[in-house]
Amino acid sequence: MRTKELKVLHVSYSLDVGGASVAMLRIHEALLAANVDSKILVCVGSSDRNAVMVLKTGWAAGIHKFMVRCLGVLWRCLQPTKHRTTRSVNFISSGMAKKINSLEVDVVHFHWIGNETIAIEEISQINRNIVWTMHDLWPVLGAEHNNVSGSERFLMEYSRHRDTGYSGLDIEKQTWLRKKKYWQKVLIAPVAVSNWQQKLVSRSYLFKRTKVRTISNPIDQDKWMPYNKTSSRIELGLSRNKQIILFGAYNFLVDPIKGFNHFKNVISKMPMDKYQVVLFGSDVPVHIKGLDIKNLGKIDNTEKLRKIYSAADVYVMSSLQETFGQAAVESICCETPVVAFAGSGLDDIIDHLNTGYLAIPYDENDLLAGINSILDHSWKNKTIREGVIAKFNSQTIANKYIDAYKEISG
Repeated sequence: MRTKELKVLHVSYSLDVGGASVAMLRIHEALLAANVDSKILVCVGSSDRNAVMVLKTGWAAGIHKFMVRCLGVLWRCLQPTKHRTTRSVNFISSGMAKKINSLEVDVVHFHWIGNETIAIEEISQINRNIVWTMHDLWPVLGAEHNNVSGSERFLMEYSRHRDTGYSGLDIEKQTWLRKKKYWQKVLIAPVAVSNWQQKLVSRSYLFKRTKVRTISNPIDQDKWMPYNKTSSRIELGLSRNKQIILFGAYNFLVDPIKGFNHFKNVISKMPMDKYQVVLFGSDVPVHIKGLDIKNLGKIDNTEKLRKIYSAADVYVMSSLQETFGQAAVESICCETPVVAFAGSGLDDIIDHLNTGYLAIPYDENDLLAGINSILDHSWKNKTIREGVIAKFNSQTIANKYIDAYKEISG
């Protein structure tokens, strides 16, 4: 099958919610540049893009979002837990499978399909081969999108009793059992976005007998380039004299997996007369006594985000878990080193002591040591983007996906 004959349909919850949506669009654009007939189908939203279809718009989308919020409250009541993370049970049919089957495509490419994008049972009705880029761990877990409890039940059919911190109905197990029952009926080719995730997915009960590919998320090197540091600071209204410590993640104040508490604890130990802390990703005001903080809120503009990275001296990603960590790639492409905890997808991105610092997992003293090692001006920032561009450029990633599509299409 020649590349130009390959018809791919990307399926996701939306175009504009979270990093998975960004990654999907980048993969889509990389495939278009490689002469692949690539289209997108999302559950909710609106779009004026030619290659994008939306299942539910207007009032239908509003009803769907309201339903998702109501279900979230219901699950928290039925299964009280101290382990906070996004959960999707996906038991209500959305009509997504029927829409997919009506389209002329060779490969269906799943991305983030939580929030009742498509019912678990519906997936078995799709009459095309499925490639699934796993932007989190929901495909191998129960209802949880991230393994915040550290449980290994997903390795053993959820047969073991629950870990501490859960009570009530075992929604995780019931959701997982539905996946086991219905996903045996369809060919799913899983794609991990990092080596760390690939090892987990390969060990999971649902996919341990399936070939699990590793294909990282792409970056467009022509779009992600640094701006002048001084000009960026002036335009953003940031300090021109202090060193800037950057922290940013989508909804970091309500998502504990982003590790804001670790970051807050570390910067509280630093002399803030020398530094300014800049935040992005949440519109909620942040005030910490004694700290010079500037919160830039949610950012949906690539140019502005480039300026934010370029203005900083160090970008801290204290996440407890990252399946990939595309913000780290963006920062390094803008010549700003990254400090993060080792032991997740960020290990593939950060070259320790060259493009950033990988701290001992959850060791705040080592995280602080990493920040200080970068702020001492010993880093030659202008050479750090070359490695990530060579590894994650759009053309390389598109070619890997084309090979995967051809392989599963026979």
